[in-house]
Amino acid sequence: MITVVPDTNALFGARWMSSVSGKKLLSLAETGACLVLLPEVVVDELERQYTDTVDEARKKAVSGLKLIPDDVDLSVIEAAFEKRVNEIAAGRAALVGRKGLSTAAAPNGIARNLVKRDLARRRPFLETEQDNKKKSFGFRDAVIWETILAYLQADGSNDSIHFVTKDRGFTGKSAGKAVLHPHLLEDLNHLGIDASRVAVVDTLENVVGIVETAVTEAAAEKAAEEAATTPSTLALHTAAEARIRATNAARRAGLVRVASYALESLINKEITEEIGYGGDYQRPDFVQFDFPSAMETAMIVAIDLESDFEFDEPNGDIVTARADVVLSIDGNTYKGDFFGEDDDELLLVGELNDHYFETSTSVRAKAVIEIDTEHGPDELDVASVVLEDNPHPPRPFVLSSTALDVEIDPELSPEVSAEIDPDPGNPDPSE
Repeated sequence: MITVVPDTNALFGARWMSSVSGKKLLSLAETGACLVLLPEVVVDELERQYTDTVDEARKKAVSGLKLIPDDVDLSVIEAAFEKRVNEIAAGRAALVGRKGLSTAAAPNGIARNLVKRDLARRRPFLETEQDNKKKSFGFRDAVIWETILAYLQADGSNDSIHFVTKDRGFTGKSAGKAVLHPHLLEDLNHLGIDASRVAVVDTLENVVGIVETAVTEAAAEKAAEEAATTPSTLALHTAAEARIRATNAARRAGLVRVASYALESLINKEITEEIGYGGDYQRPDFVQFDFPSAMETAMIVAIDLESDFEFDEPNGDIVTARADVVLSIDGNTYKGDFFGEDDDELLLVGELNDHYFETSTSVRAKAVIEIDTEHGPDELDVASVVLEDNPHPPRPFVLSSTALDVEIDPELSPEVSAEIDPDPGNPDPSE
C-alpha cells in the first residue's frame, strides 16, 4: 500500500485537508487505496497556524470596535472568536479520527540527534544570515524527517512512502527533478533502508493522481489475471473496461502534473502593467482577470485550486485543462488611493513607507492551460496559460470523465517542459 506523508507546507491554506485534493486523498484513504500518515508535529503546526490566523483577526476586530464601545458588546465578539478557536480543535479531532489516516509521534530521545544534525549543518536544517550572523532554522522539519525514519524502520512491509513537500530543506535536484537531498539519502543508507521507498511529490494534486493510477492499474491487472484463468465473454469485457480505466487514470495524472507545473510557474510573477512591445503599457498576457486597480504593484504569491482539473476533448495535439482557482495577491498601494478605494477586498498588511501601504487581496479566477502533446509523453509542453475572470460561485466537485486520446505515460517524468513565457507578446530583448 502507498503511504502518503504530507509536509506542513503541503497542507497550508484550506483547513484540515478540506481542499479539493485534500478531500480526494482522504476519500482514497478511506477506501484503503492508501494510508495518510501525519507526523504529529505537522498537525500541531497546522493547528497553531489556524489559531494564529483567528487570533490575529480577533485583535484587529476588537481594536476597531473599541472606537464604538457603546454600540457593540465586545464580549459577544470575543465569544464568537473563541467559538472559532474551539472549532479548530474539533476539526483536528475529526481529522485524526478518520479511517485511513494515522498520526505518528516524534521518536523519543531524538534531542541529541537533532543537535548533532544541526551542528553538522545537515539537512533539513538550513542556515541564513541575520544581522551579520548565521542563524539555523528547520527544527520542525528535522523532527518530521526523524518521524519518517522511525516509521520506515518499524514498517516491515517495505511499501513506498510518497513524501509531499516543496521545502528545500528536504529536497535536492537531479536532472531538474525534485528528489531527496543527499544528506537524507545518506540517512536512509545508514539505516539500511532502500532509498527507492521514499519518493518526493510536490503537491497533493499530483499524489492523488499517483494513488488513483496505482489503484486502477492494480484493478486492471487483477481483471486480466481472472480473464486468463477463467476466460469468458464477461471476464474479457471486464478486463478490457478495467484497462481503459487504468489508461485514462494514467493519462489524467500526467496532464494534471503538467497543468500544476504551469500554474506554479506563475507564482511570484508581476501582474501589474509594464511597458510592452511598442512602448505601450499593458498587463502580462496571462492576466485576464480583474483585481483592485489601486494596487500599483502586485504579484501572485499563491494559487489554490477551488475545483479539480477538467480536460476538453483533444484538438489535434492540444489538450486544454481548466480549473477554478483562488489567487492570493500581494502588492503596494498609495495611501491616498487605499482610503479612496471602494473595494472591500483590498486588505491592509502593513506600512511600506510614508507614501505606500503593503496590501493584499484574493481573487477567484479560471485557469485555462493548453498542453501540447505532439512530442510524446516525455516532452509535454505548456503551450499557453491564462487566468480569466471567474464570477460564478464555486461549483460542486465532479471528476472529469472525458477520455483523452493522447498517449501519456503513467511514469511521466516531472521534468516535462512547463516553462512558459507568461508574456509572449514581448520579444526577448537579448535576441
